Amino acid sequence: MVILGGFYILASIAAYYFPEQENDMLRILRSSRTAVYVVAFLATFTAPIVEEVIYRGVLYSAFQRTLGVPIGVLLVTILFALVHVPQYYPSYSTIFLICLLSLVLTLVRVYTKNLLPCIALHMVFNGLQSLLLILEPYLPTNMTNTPEPTASIIHFFK
Repeated sequence: MVILGGFYILASIAAYYFPEQENDMLRILRSSRTAVYVVAFLATFTAPIVEEVIYRGVLYSAFQRTLGVPIGVLLVTILFALVHVPQYYPSYSTIFLICLLSLVLTLVRVYTKNLLPCIALHMVFNGLQSLLLILEPYLPTNMTNTPEPTASIIHFFK
C-alpha cells in the first residue's frame, strides 16, 4: 500500500508537469474492447513473469556479479525503461513512472534476494492498471477523463 501511495503522489506530480500524450499503446487500446482484454491479460499475467525473469533475474544477477549492486541496479532500471519507450513515447510521465517502477522492483530484488516478490509486485501494479482499463467504460466519467490509462490510477485513489 505504501508503494502504491508513493506511486499515486509521483504520478500526480508527473502528470501535472508532463501531461500525457497520444502513443502507440493508447491507439491499440482504443482499437477495440478485445484489444483491451488481451492487453490486460498479457500485462497482468505474462509480462511480469517474463520481464522479471529477464531483468531482475538474468540481467541483474549478471550485472551485480560483474559490476556490483549499484551499477547493476542502474543498468537494469535503464534497460527496463528503454524497452518500454517505443510503446509509450511521447508520454514522458508514463516513461518516468515505468523507470520508477523498475527502480523499485530492482531494489526489492536487491533487498529480498528473491525474484518472487518482484513478480508479485509487478503483477499487482499491472493488474490494477488492467482492472481500470477493463472497468473504464463503467466508471464515472470524472474517473476516466485522463488520456492515458496509466495516469488513470491517479483518479482511482481520489
